[in-house]
Amino acid sequence: MLRISRYRFTFHARDPIQFPAFPGSAVRGIFGHGLKRSVCVTRLNDCNECEIRSHCVYSYLFETPVMVEKGRNAPHPLVLDVHQLVQRYESGEAFSVEATLVGKANRNLPYLIQAWQRAGQRGLGRENARFSLKQADVLDFQSRSWQQLFPAEGGAIELPEPFDFETGSEGASPATARVSLVTPYRGKRNGHLVTPESFNIQGFMVSLIRRISRLQELHDPDYARVDLAPLIHATSELSIIDSDLKWKDWTRHSSRQRAYMNMGGVVGTFTVSGEGLRLLWPGLQLGQWTHAGKNTLLGLGEYQIQAEKDVV
Repeated sequence: MLRISRYRFTFHARDPIQFPAFPGSAVRGIFGHGLKRSVCVTRLNDCNECEIRSHCVYSYLFETPVMVEKGRNAPHPLVLDVHQLVQRYESGEAFSVEATLVGKANRNLPYLIQAWQRAGQRGLGRENARFSLKQADVLDFQSRSWQQLFPAEGGAIELPEPFDFETGSEGASPATARVSLVTPYRGKRNGHLVTPESFNIQGFMVSLIRRISRLQELHDPDYARVDLAPLIHATSELSIIDSDLKWKDWTRHSSRQRAYMNMGGVVGTFTVSGEGLRLLWPGLQLGQWTHAGKNTLLGLGEYQIQAEKDVV
């Protein structure tokens, strides 16, 4: 299905830090700036004008080239998880950001560590609040424990082997599962954003399946392809038996477009049941780490699942 790694970066605040209500945009901005400063050799403002962008770590992770031959944007191989951050940290306090890297993107981990170090030196927000990277860990999906990667003994960072979700999915599928949309889910249907009223499990799962397939196609191409037809058919055998969904507004300022952008989406919980869970359970588990919908690089589309009732 897909190979991924999950990383946790732990920082200490050197100055008091004030995050916005939803920190995803600020984290993506400072991290992206640190990475670009670390790897860019042309110093061009517009990556589209760069002749070597197809070989650039920053471009690959943050401005993933459009899949022109497919007529659609390519999904980023990097997903940020910022929901655990609080709005304020005092000097000396610790905080962490988690990230998922897909397939071959994992070989760029040393650049990410360097980028976080540069980001901390530059500082966050209008006050340029500084922070220091103290540790980087990788998640062992089998034991659900974190293994330290940085600082590394001898100074050399060892790249971990990505986890294989095809062979490593957790247990049998349940009869029902409860899904919590932790950060706004921005899905589209017929060209319009999905609302709490128009949300349905078939649309959610088909979108997730296709996202995972596109991630695999572009970022883990050596891995065996999955036949989508049975998975998409299985979504017709799912139903939502109860839900508590609402719309959550979030506005961010885009420096590039010099305007405020509405980034709201659907949050809340729903319970899904049906025979289709037998086939779709591994993908539903995987989606917790890849997120679903649009703007996952900002931390949107994060969800968590909990198995309920008897397994089938």
